[in-house]
Amino acid sequence: MIHRSVFYEVVTAITSRDFKQTTCANYITHILVDETIERLQMFFDKIFVSNTSPQYKQLSNKLTTVRDFLKIRLRLHMLREDSIGFHSLGHALNKPSLTLTHGANGKCRKLNTCVVCSNTDQTMKFNPVSCNGCKFPFHLLSQIDNLLEETKCSSVDYCKRNLTQQDFDDGGALVGNARNQFEAFIRATARKMNQRNAIKELKKMMKLSCEVIQDDCPIAKKTCDWTDREIEYSSRESQIDYFGKRGMSLQFDATETYVWDKTLQKAVEKTIYFDQVMEGSNKQDVSVVFSFLEALLVHTMDVLPKVKEIIFQSDNAMCYQNTALVTAVALLNAKLKGDIFVRQLIFTETMDGKGPSDVRGAEQKNRLSRGIKKTDRQNRIVRIKTAGNLASALIYKGGTKNGVIQLLEVDFQRMDELLKFIEPTTKEIKKFVTRKNEIQFKPPTTKIT
Repeated sequence: MIHRSVFYEVVTAITSRDFKQTTCANYITHILVDETIERLQMFFDKIFVSNTSPQYKQLSNKLTTVRDFLKIRLRLHMLREDSIGFHSLGHALNKPSLTLTHGANGKCRKLNTCVVCSNTDQTMKFNPVSCNGCKFPFHLLSQIDNLLEETKCSSVDYCKRNLTQQDFDDGGALVGNARNQFEAFIRATARKMNQRNAIKELKKMMKLSCEVIQDDCPIAKKTCDWTDREIEYSSRESQIDYFGKRGMSLQFDATETYVWDKTLQKAVEKTIYFDQVMEGSNKQDVSVVFSFLEALLVHTMDVLPKVKEIIFQSDNAMCYQNTALVTAVALLNAKLKGDIFVRQLIFTETMDGKGPSDVRGAEQKNRLSRGIKKTDRQNRIVRIKTAGNLASALIYKGGTKNGVIQLLEVDFQRMDELLKFIEPTTKEIKKFVTRKNEIQFKPPTTKIT
């Protein structure tokens, strides 16, 4: 029988292709998993006599298993129901505690509530992975700890003998840091899955509302993402005089709702995209987000007149996850006089929750490239140098049927006055609200002009 690792090498050799040096940014996985795994592997290279020894290969293969589990298999575990022990969101988010009794022979009596097993503190009486396959990463770190102690106390044939005390201290610190990184990644993954489940329930609620009233749903969910990647579309912008200059700023918004199809007699999902281009500046802060949100809501009332409530979703960038935006949205709800109001703000985890807007961004980037590369456009603009050029290029050949392009200019003086006006209220909110992933608003009772 071919060993699994040998089979993997054979398949890799057969299906190999050119190595990709760059890929999509994923800070959470790269910092918490990839870099940690690499540092551990480099430490193995440092302490082992030879990289061909059985002990070296065994630990390296286990390290590969840990990496694959955290990056791929962990999400599948999180998809299971909470009633299944050790694979639930509740278990992953549990705080370590010593209040529960542990079962005999390393087995838990309380499968889905045991927090003894989720504790990664090695000073505890019971091994934290004795009854939990999902804690295998911490089991491997315990083995590395034991290897360091064994090598420090007595000579081991497969480890170098000239290791200093500093080497052992560095190894212990590396293992401790890896333990914290793995635990942070598991909890971040659990939060992502939990939030994704909640967003799915929101969409189910929107669809059910449409089916009950047999009319267009009065609720819509907006997913926004800010980008300033439209740079170096002419040779001049790549010259040294322009080094470090940011490109033109855009915000892509995907508005999802349900409409009632009278012919099919069922609720049909409808998505409308709002592409907002900023004129005169490329600043990204809460004042710009607030201005763009107001423009979104006003235009949404024209495009989707039956939508009365908005669920606003974004990532946790500082321009979005800002206490001042919470105060500003409450003020905006009162200004719109109930014609439409933001009922909920959702801030997803880093590098998560922006799928609909990311798809729109990629689609428009391709459309932009096709539009400016045409050579048969005599006396037409083929190089994007202003925000107006960018907005025109985005509607190349009429744009998309379900797309809206907005060219906006922000009155920063007016916005600074507004932020100063709401600053006292914002300070009071900060006393009660620190980090927030979801904010809900009630319909405005006070209307302002």
